[in-house]
Amino acid sequence: MTLYIIKRILLIIPVVLAVILLVFGLLYITPGSHMDRLAVKTGDSFDPVLDVIAPSGGFFARYLRYCYNMFFKFEFGSGGRGVADISAQILMRWGWTLKLAGLSLLLSALIGIPAGIISAVKSSGWQDRTISAAATVLSSIPSYCLAVGLALLFALKLGWLPSYGVTESGSLVLPVITVSAMGISQFIRVVRAAVSETLEKEYITALRAAGLKERLVVGAHALRNALVPISASLGETATKILGGGFVAEKFFAIPGIGFYLIKAVDQVQPVIILACASSTAVVLVLINFCTDMISLAADPQMRKRVSSRAKGGRRDGR
Repeated sequence: MTLYIIKRILLIIPVVLAVILLVFGLLYITPGSHMDRLAVKTGDSFDPVLDVIAPSGGFFARYLRYCYNMFFKFEFGSGGRGVADISAQILMRWGWTLKLAGLSLLLSALIGIPAGIISAVKSSGWQDRTISAAATVLSSIPSYCLAVGLALLFALKLGWLPSYGVTESGSLVLPVITVSAMGISQFIRVVRAAVSETLEKEYITALRAAGLKERLVVGAHALRNALVPISASLGETATKILGGGFVAEKFFAIPGIGFYLIKAVDQVQPVIILACASSTAVVLVLINFCTDMISLAADPQMRKRVSSRAKGGRRDGR
C-alpha cells in the first residue's frame, strides 16, 4: 500500500513538468510574447548546478531554470514594471479560488447527494422525474447564462446580494450558486445510478425480506456500498467546479486565479499566464491524487488489488 502511494506521488512530477513544458513552449514560440528574454530569477546569478546542466540561454535552459525556481524557491519570474510580485499574487488568488471551489463543492454535495438518494429510492415516481429533470436543466445551462440570470434577479431587481467584487458581505453567494449548479447535477446523476444499482442486489432484497426498515436498508447498506463510485467521481466533479469557478470569477470580479489569468491574457503578460497555468496544473494533479486516495480508502477491492500487486512484485524481486 505504501509503495502504491509513493508511486502515485512520484507520478505527479513528470505530469506537472510535461504540462509546464507544453505551456512554456507555446508561449516561447508565440510572436510578441518575449519569453525568449524571460529572467526567471530575481537575483544576479543563477544556481551554479543549473549553470553546469544548462549553461546556455536557450529554451531548454530557461525551462529548467523556471521549473527549479518554481518548485524549490516559489519564484515565478518578474511580471515587468508596474506588476506586483507574482508569487504573492498566486498565493492570494489561489486562496479565493479554493474558497469558492470548496464552498461550491460542499453545497453541491449537500444538495446533490440527498437528491440522488431520493431519486433512486423513489425510482419512476414523481420525485425521481422531478429531480432528474432538475439535474438535466442544471447541467444544460451554461455558467455565464446562469450568472447573468442570478445577477439580474438577486442583485439588480431585488437588491438582495452584491454582484461585483468581494467588498460586501454575501459577495460569494451568487458565485457559489453559479458554480454549484454543475456539481449538483453531477452528484445527482452519480448518486442515483450508484444507489439504484446497489438496491437491485440480492442481499438488499434479502434484508428487506427479513423485515429490516427501509431507512436502514438504504442508509446503512445501500449507501455505504455506493460510496465507491461516488468517491471515484469526486475528482471529475471538483475539476468541473474549479473550471466553472474561473468563469464565475471573471463575471463577478472575484480576485481568484481565473480572474488573474484572464486579465493576463487580455493584457498580454506571458509570465503571469505561465505562472497561472503552472500552478493550475499542480492543483489539478493534486486533486486527482486526493481522489485516488479517497477511492482507495472507500474501495476494499481496490485495496486488495493494490496489496496483491505489491506482494507479487516482491515475490518477483526475489
